[in-house]
Amino acid sequence: MALAYITKIGAIYSELNEDISNIDEMLSFVTGEDEDIFMTTTPCEIETLATNCGLEKAHSIATDGMVYAAFDKLNNATEENFNRYMEFHYSICEAPDVVGASMHGLWIGRKIE
Repeated sequence: MALAYITKIGAIYSELNEDISNIDEMLSFVTGEDEDIFMTTTPCEIETLATNCGLEKAHSIATDGMVYAAFDKLNNATEENFNRYMEFHYSICEAPDVVGASMHGLWIGRKIE
């Protein structure tokens, strides 16, 4: 079973405008007060949902990590440096703190038998 989701922390940091004048809008979005087509969640909430459905975790992954913090830098990187960055990302993409701050998470598990 794979569960893909948008994290609350990642949504705030990636969607804040330049002067953060939309902070109230972003906070209401991540608290569920202003849900639209998308809703946000946390790795802990996903873990609880999966466990309650009889699943056990194989992997919890930060699919894009904290890319929003280095977007321009990554876009301007040489192919060699970008590949080195990706090696780094792969080495930390299952760290719980990185998963919680990533824009997107991917929880992969299996049914408990």
